[in-house]
Amino acid sequence: MTSAVEAPEAGRRVAIGLGRWACIGLTVLLAACNGKEVQSFGGPTMGSTYRVQYVAGDKTPKAERLQAGVEAILAEVDRTVSTYRNDSDVSRFNAAPAGACAQVPPSVLQLYGYARTLNRESGGAFDITLLPALSAWGFGPRGRVDVHPGADRLRALRGVVGMDHIRTEAAPGGEVLCKDSASAIEFNSVAAGYTVDRVTAYLKSQ
Repeated sequence: MTSAVEAPEAGRRVAIGLGRWACIGLTVLLAACNGKEVQSFGGPTMGSTYRVQYVAGDKTPKAERLQAGVEAILAEVDRTVSTYRNDSDVSRFNAAPAGACAQVPPSVLQLYGYARTLNRESGGAFDITLLPALSAWGFGPRGRVDVHPGADRLRALRGVVGMDHIRTEAAPGGEVLCKDSASAIEFNSVAAGYTVDRVTAYLKSQ
């Protein structure tokens, strides 16, 4: 997946690279062509690493301030949608029983809305409820399994997989995310790109 965003000043570009996150590699590469020195910072994130490269303007904040802002976004996304930590909003939703509804952050609702669009446009091929099946075959956050699922297990999985099991509802405190079966969701296929969009918007604002 690649993306390019141009800053308002002609010729200025920003480069953002996120390392492997949940087996998804993503790089956003933009070339700086105004002759100024390319600055960069990076560090660990989401079980991998990230790096930002940019050409500073006259009013660009110091790198330490930019890095703090970027890492706040990375931490917020990880805290919200990671299936590799039990305290994330998505993990808590996944652990809830069938029939449960949960207040979730706007980022989860945005990703869910995007996933619904992709599900519809792909004829159902894109599906964020595949996590139970992925885990049964050893591709989920729990890692490898010693025994592959048999026929009975596969039949049970078909009862919890499918985006028709997940919906949003209006509630007094705001929109909530609900499920009518013991389904589990994951946004790993879109969360990395979503994070880069968030970081890019922040850097442009600075």
